[in-house]
Amino acid sequence: AAEEGGPLDGSGGVPEHSGKVGLSNLGNTCFMASMLQSLAAVAPLREYFTSGAYERELNAENRDGTQGQLARSYAALMRQMWFGPSSVVSPREFKLVLGRHAPQFLGYSQHDSHELCNFVVDALHEDVNRVRKKPYVENFEASGEPDGTIAKQVLQRHRQREDSQVSDLVQGLFKSQVICPVCEKVSITMDPYKSISLPLGAAGMRVVHA
Repeated sequence: AAEEGGPLDGSGGVPEHSGKVGLSNLGNTCFMASMLQSLAAVAPLREYFTSGAYERELNAENRDGTQGQLARSYAALMRQMWFGPSSVVSPREFKLVLGRHAPQFLGYSQHDSHELCNFVVDALHEDVNRVRKKPYVENFEASGEPDGTIAKQVLQRHRQREDSQVSDLVQGLFKSQVICPVCEKVSITMDPYKSISLPLGAAGMRVVHA
């Protein structure tokens, strides 16, 4: 764990509570704390920021990002959580930067955690997007190719505009299939996503696949 950047207290070792820290509740911001704790548990993503590797790929000129401000604030918060001396960390600075670029999250009211997660992940991606100038790219029109070929073509085109370590780690593809009831032609599309909402099963319910 020390390879992720080392402790902030200069002790030469990683604190025993490394990663096992609480986040101060700034009003009704438990929605933000739960999201940050979830992202912090994604080890490859966390290490990319705590190690400082992200700094080599900062894209401060990307108008779709936050000029690197959110990435820097997020990295500082992750280092506090994993290498700082305290077992309780305040995300106040992160929230100030967040509100500066996403006014919908200003103040201390409750918000949707998944909506916040989508914004933060997208903003982190844009802050370290390797593409400096996004070209126009036409969508891939599938015409009977296998799923693997379609996925490869979609991702190749997508990465011409959206290419970062963040997307490398958390990106997937939604597959949609439509069958014409008249001619029975099958149309398949695949769309990239970085997070997905999943329903929670009812207590005592079990799904069995034959």
